Amino acid sequence: MKRELISDIYKSPESYDGKEITVAGWARSIRASNEFGFADLNDGSYFSSLQVVLENQKLSNYAEVTALNVGAAIV
Repeated sequence: MKRELISDIYKSPESYDGKEITVAGWARSIRASNEFGFADLNDGSYFSSLQVVLENQKLSNYAEVTALNVGAAIV
């Protein structure tokens, strides 16, 4: 799957509505509970990060992802 830049997502967010996309970057922060969490992802293409919602039921490696440190590279 083609990687989307965060700057492109911010330019035209409505074109991504309801679509599954691939983004890559480093974690600026990761916060999580037992059922869901949030990762602020930045790829350097835009000054704002992209907030990614992590759901325990939908992510097979949820425990591994939520245990990552700030600065970890994520796809």
